[in-house]
Amino acid sequence: MARELLKPPPSPMPTEQVRALDRHLGAVIDRRIRGVLFDDPRKALRYPPVGILHEVPGQQLWFPVPGMHGGFHIVLQQDHLDVRSWCRVVGGSGQTHRVTDEGATLVDNGFV
Repeated sequence: MARELLKPPPSPMPTEQVRALDRHLGAVIDRRIRGVLFDDPRKALRYPPVGILHEVPGQQLWFPVPGMHGGFHIVLQQDHLDVRSWCRVVGGSGQTHRVTDEGATLVDNGFV
């Protein structure tokens, strides 16, 4: 009984869609930090899973990246993610991506 209370609720999104969003979110993070902060970021970091976003307040989370002096603000918007990232010590480093189950698109660049 106690084990069931600790089990997270299932995501309301189809499993295939969550997997695709995870894959494309990971690609956005990789493109931003691979070769800049880490040769292989997935060996150093555990990326946030999309499936938890429906559980957290506001369906959003902050993913800080060591050495980046910034990170990724990830927001679940019904069927896609809005991902804003920046480095506080590099002016104009801000980027916003819209991540869908079909891929990621850069929608804003150069802020912060």
